[in-house]
Amino acid sequence: MDQHGDHSFKPALYNGDLAKLPAALKPLRARRQWVIWRPTRQSRRWTKAPFRCDDPTRYASSNDPRT
Repeated sequence: MDQHGDHSFKPALYNGDLAKLPAALKPLRARRQWVIWRPTRQSRRWTKAPFRCDDPTRYASSNDPRT
C-alpha cells in the first residue's frame, strides 16, 4: 500500500535543536509551555501524542497548562 493508506509504519521524525534557534525565537525557550511529542500507536494508526517535559512517561493535556 502507499504511504497514505498504510498506517502500519512508524512516521519519520525531524528534531530541531533549541540551542540553535533564530534570534527572534530565543525568548520562547524560557517559557514553560513546552511538551514532548512522540509517535504513539492508537488502534491501527500512529498519532503524535504530547507528553510532559517534567515526566516524559505521562501524557500532557492540551487544555491543562500544569502539564
